[in-house]
Amino acid sequence: MKFTQDAGKDLDIFCKAFTAGKEQIGLARFGDGEERIYMGGTYHCSDGWVSRPSESSALRKRLGDSIRFSHPNYYVGFRHPRNLKLYCWAVKNVKTPPSRMFDPCLFVNSRWSKARKFFSKVRKNCFLVGSGEGVNYRIPANCIEPEYNWKKLLDKLLTVKKPILLAAGPLANVLVMEYLERGGKQSIIDIGTVLDYEMFGKSTRRYMRIAMKKIKSKKSKRDKKKRPPRKKVKRRKPTKPPDKRKRVGRRPMGAVRAEAHLKKKRERGRNKK
Repeated sequence: MKFTQDAGKDLDIFCKAFTAGKEQIGLARFGDGEERIYMGGTYHCSDGWVSRPSESSALRKRLGDSIRFSHPNYYVGFRHPRNLKLYCWAVKNVKTPPSRMFDPCLFVNSRWSKARKFFSKVRKNCFLVGSGEGVNYRIPANCIEPEYNWKKLLDKLLTVKKPILLAAGPLANVLVMEYLERGGKQSIIDIGTVLDYEMFGKSTRRYMRIAMKKIKSKKSKRDKKKRPPRKKVKRRKPTKPPDKRKRVGRRPMGAVRAEAHLKKKRERGRNKK
């Protein structure tokens, strides 16, 4: 699998290679949080955790090792350095060749909907690690402070006989590296927040909320098209209610009485004559 540094094309390349299953893929992504941790800065994550790593931090040390790590099946998502200090650090430490490097935002932003559909399909055949619902191995939502001991988790992953998906924040990069170091045979992917909507039942990032609004608007338009057009019903003119005083099939009592009165008058007139 060779990446082109074009995120849209690289997502298609990854999906095809992962579906084919012909080669092992160890995918690690280094974004803002990971950058701040291995450079020794403070990072406030939108998930609620805060990273204030010290020099004695085991996670910070192993995270730096995961950038310097080199393996034929190890693929690194590393963003373009934003300043001279980061650029010099990257030149000295990043050992992965460009053909195995990609944009760390491969599964997010405008590509989130496509990546979410893909991982939702393959999820049943994979071993999912995360802090939400429906995972195969649950970890704390905050693995940074206090630092989570991942040795038991790593031992468990080495016994798994299907591809592994990691939704474990910065810890995922360390797990990918140590899994390959210890001779793991399955593909192990840092998926980040791709399946957050399925695990937590809500959008945890802004790009998710934007994408979900678009999906809902498309569904409503489709539903309107599927609905059959309403038939125009001709309204009937309101009929007058029948007079309750009149009886159907019979003459009204007033008319009968009037005729009887006229008959009596005629008889009286004849008698007078």
